[in-house]
Amino acid sequence: MRPFTLCYFSAHSMEIPSLSAGVRQYQEGGGKIRIVARTRSQLFDESRIEAFVRDALNCDAVLVVLHGGRESCPAFDALAKAVTEKKDHGEKTPCFHIHPQGSDEDGLLALTRKCRAIPRKGFPRKGSITQISPVFQT
Repeated sequence: MRPFTLCYFSAHSMEIPSLSAGVRQYQEGGGKIRIVARTRSQLFDESRIEAFVRDALNCDAVLVVLHGGRESCPAFDALAKAVTEKKDHGEKTPCFHIHPQGSDEDGLLALTRKCRAIPRKGFPRKGSITQISPVFQT
């Protein structure tokens, strides 16, 4: 069985421990998963952004956690454009979810303005390991 692939972006690395715990829990239940995870500081030039977008397009799901709107993700516009273009051409796209952190009004605006045509996967509001692990199973 091919592993589930998740591309994960967060402006900060604060959620990585919860993600790691969810991955471990999923693997302990017999699941196979591969994660591509990046933070804002890792996407510091166009070549890094292009590589991230390319990796994201080849995953089963993409989760972008915004902290301060789309500006918190240097690859946001390129990723949204690439997913939309693939979808418009009838090509397979990953499940794409934007998760604005807390009361991130800029993140909510980015979600509604930039990604109306992009299918989004439901994701828990809180990042506990018991809530993250079931996302990999759907």
